[in-house]
Parts: sequence; C-alpha cells; structure tokens
Amino acid sequence: MSGTSNIPPVTGNYKVDIVVQITNLAIGGFSLVAALAWNEAIKRFIEKYVKVWLPEMSETLSLLIYALIVTALAIFVTITLTIIKQEIINTPSVPLQQPVQTTQLTY
Repeated sequence: MSGTSNIPPVTGNYKVDIVVQITNLAIGGFSLVAALAWNEAIKRFIEKYVKVWLPEMSETLSLLIYALIVTALAIFVTITLTIIKQEIINTPSVPLQQPVQTTQLTY
C-alpha cells in the first residue's frame, strides 16, 4: 500500500469541508449511475448481437464477453484517471489570489 491517502485533507474551514464532502458524494453518485448505464448497455449489446450469432453457446459466451468488456473498461478508466491524477499532483499550484503585502508602520 502506498503512503498516500484518498481521504481529502481537513481544512479547518467547515464550509469548505462540507462542500468538498458533498462534491465527493455527488461525484460518487453520478459515477454509480454511469456504471449502471454502461452495465445495461453492454448487456443489451450482448443480447442483441452475440446471442443471435451463437445461440448454442450464448449463455457462457455472453458472460465471458460481458466480463471481458467490463474488465477492459475498468482498466481503461483506472489508468486514465491515474494519469490525470498524477498530472494534477505534479502541476505546480498557482494561488488564485496573490496575497496583499502590508507594511508595518512604526510610530
């Protein structure tokens, strides 16, 4: 296991922390919906094309093709997201707003 954590850091600013958590939950929810949609699309594709071409082996072959497609898709998404994550981590961050410099007045 690597030394990095997937848990976002707590900023101490509760408004920011709540927004970060809500955003993470929303992304997770939409990811689940997308995964379920892909699941149905792959199943329908197999039912429409594979079972018609090879009816005698349709059940076993359908499961095998389904597993291969889902595995290939999972590998592709994982590799793509890992590359994007590394690019973001390795990009030097630029502050959104430059800090205002103040001078101390002595009397």
